[in-house]
Amino acid sequence: MIGAFSSAWTMLKRPTIVWPLLAAIVVFSAMSIVFTFSTAAAPGGSRFTDPPTLLADLADPDALVQFVGRPVMVTGLVVLAASILHVTGQYSSGLVRMQFVVQPRRSTWLLGNWAALATAAIACALIGALTAVASGYVCAAIWGVDTGEWLRGLGGAAGATANLALGMVAFALAGATLALWLRSSIAALTVALVYALFEDMINAAAPFGQGLMPASAFSTVATSGLNGNLYLPSLIATIVLTVAFTAGAFGLVMNRNVTD
Repeated sequence: MIGAFSSAWTMLKRPTIVWPLLAAIVVFSAMSIVFTFSTAAAPGGSRFTDPPTLLADLADPDALVQFVGRPVMVTGLVVLAASILHVTGQYSSGLVRMQFVVQPRRSTWLLGNWAALATAAIACALIGALTAVASGYVCAAIWGVDTGEWLRGLGGAAGATANLALGMVAFALAGATLALWLRSSIAALTVALVYALFEDMINAAAPFGQGLMPASAFSTVATSGLNGNLYLPSLIATIVLTVAFTAGAFGLVMNRNVTD
């Protein structure tokens, strides 16, 4: 498994993958915090939250927890897309066939790739969280928000970062499973996008199911439940879904011909 992990990690850390990935996470994480402060500074506060968020609210101890969860959807989409491209790239280049010749144990290949993708997802979560917190301090200085109470929320921010990492690992696993099923980056990305839109419609029509479907469950866990859904049901749904994805991926890899 170590060899499979090293091979997958070498492919993931290529400059053509790493730099766009990091740039997207850093830029959007910073922008989400700037947007939070700029809308809170508007007359009457932010119109994107209910009740409206005021600048004074951003001085609360739980502000850092909120900042960590702000860029969840963008980071999740980046991790999902990177996982899809990583797996489908090995099929399109024929690398999977060569690896199975050298190392016939398909489960070892799958576990090694999962470990590499999970490591990358955790790294993305940490980078996104650090960028959000750093951007929060910069924005607080610009808008004159007192940060004296923020230190009391460091423990909560650490927990929020752990939840963010867990949510990103779930997104990575979902992307890898989708890629194993379709083996085409275009098809997998299209299905993921269409499904996300479909889930939004389902959640709008049936609010009682919010936080239980894949995208909303992963996002709820990643935001520590600050997106309005209940955390514990979403955590249970995330665990059940990841187990299902794991079983499905193993079934595909172990029983499906590489050339099919």
